[in-house]
Amino acid sequence: MNVLILLGIVSLFIFGRKVSSNWITGIKDTLNKMMGFSTDRRLFSSWTANPIGWTRNTQCWARAYNWSGTAAGIMGLGGVGGGSLISRKHVLLADHVQYPTRPFEIFFVNRPGKTFTYKVTKIDSVPGTDIAIGKFGFGLNVNLLNNTKNGAIRSEDWNESYDWARLIRYIRYGHKRDKFYSRVGTLDAARLGHGFIMNYYTNEASFDKRKIGLEFDVDFGTAGFETVTNNLGRFEVFGARAYARPLKPYIDVPLVKDLTFGATYVTDVDPDSRRGTEDGIYSYGLDVELPLIRIPMLNTFTYFDWAKIDSFGSGIAFGIEANLRVIAGVAEVSAKLERRILGKEFIPSYFDAFYEIQRFDPQEIAIP
Repeated sequence: MNVLILLGIVSLFIFGRKVSSNWITGIKDTLNKMMGFSTDRRLFSSWTANPIGWTRNTQCWARAYNWSGTAAGIMGLGGVGGGSLISRKHVLLADHVQYPTRPFEIFFVNRPGKTFTYKVTKIDSVPGTDIAIGKFGFGLNVNLLNNTKNGAIRSEDWNESYDWARLIRYIRYGHKRDKFYSRVGTLDAARLGHGFIMNYYTNEASFDKRKIGLEFDVDFGTAGFETVTNNLGRFEVFGARAYARPLKPYIDVPLVKDLTFGATYVTDVDPDSRRGTEDGIYSYGLDVELPLIRIPMLNTFTYFDWAKIDSFGSGIAFGIEANLRVIAGVAEVSAKLERRILGKEFIPSYFDAFYEIQRFDPQEIAIP
């Protein structure tokens, strides 16, 4: 059943134009009815500069709803702005927008038409929004820029099919270290094993250069594997870790029976994006893991890793890691204490959060 679920998710992303028509069209039609060009989408009919204020549009399709918590405008963004008031002291903003230097002012208008001014003094970035339904989860990219003069949503952000397709950043089933885990789309913090070779890897170098990647992990009990690929449309970065628990079938001593031996291999077959060049690089390693505490909310273990990069250097790492799931598994807190002994020409976690940006570093070539 899990494999069928994964195949369905992969098919949706790879062959989306053929199999996603019904549900994507349904979402698009619904939103078009709300935000279509024939519909009055302006939250405000007019505004004044001194004193600054807005007049609500009585013909807006959303006039029956209370939009007091939706920002009317942001000072310093040239007529474009947006934000949602989620408490008396907190505003939810968009991660991809370049906001003015702090502090800056953001404005809200209540139902009677009174304008309230808030001053934003600090911004904390929270990566990828994940909405969970059972074991399923999906991340969203919702681009809602509005004109502060009339309240209309910027139509240029929704006039192409790609604009609708990129609403979904990824779809996942389960969580890392579950018996079955898969994720298709944007990879935010991909990891293999204890992260000595690949750690916090992301396949999204920028918002406009998205790739459809895949994480696929299965734990059979006595053995299992983890896999990562950054681009299903063009084979580039691929990694896998296979592991075994050889004592599990023969002894029943808690924790000791789960002693795990693993082997990892990660390669980038085409760092400069040209197939004709031979610039591929790879890294491989071995590891051992011994659990200390393993309960639904807390997983703690010790580990030892050895790794080598291509024909370059090698290194070792050992330490202890703890993973705590809180709020019924909605959030997870991880921490580890690690000692590293690194040889020459070796970089730990070579495939990391910045790899997609740094993998192609063009050199100046002198042409005679």
